[in-house]
Amino acid sequence: MSNYTPGYDRQVPKNLLEVAHEETGQWLKRDELETWVFRRFQRLEQQIKRLEEEHEAKVVQNIRLMRERDALAAHVERLRSALNYSSEYLYSSHLNTIGHGSKAHMEMVSALDDTPTTSLDRRDALKQAEALENLYNDIQRQNTGGMIRRGILLDRAIELRQQVEGRQ
Repeated sequence: MSNYTPGYDRQVPKNLLEVAHEETGQWLKRDELETWVFRRFQRLEQQIKRLEEEHEAKVVQNIRLMRERDALAAHVERLRSALNYSSEYLYSSHLNTIGHGSKAHMEMVSALDDTPTTSLDRRDALKQAEALENLYNDIQRQNTGGMIRRGILLDRAIELRQQVEGRQ
């Protein structure tokens, strides 16, 4: 069955005519239908552009919010670590006090002076240091006399990525 509509030089899908009829409330002639299609296409392009812009703005906002969340989580962990250290210090201290300038006191002051951003940077640096220490230990276990097996760096990177992806 053909989608040919009488009075047109070429085939026009009947559903296109029907959509135009539903939207305009009238049966359009060929030139009117072409104008309607063109204008509808322009409106759809504008909607697509607006949606793309909104999507891009949401992506940027999500990235910013995730970075902020990570910074706050790192800051909370930094404060928790400092307070745990101080608590252990107090528990083991015979005087049950934290002296001014003691390591426990300085840890608390440092943690309280940090911002979420510096806590995040500190956490990231500690994680990198830990990864390098683990790599060093892996190399030591290889017993290669200090020579690094070529794939060990890549193996370690893959392992770390898998650990991170498994936690998300």
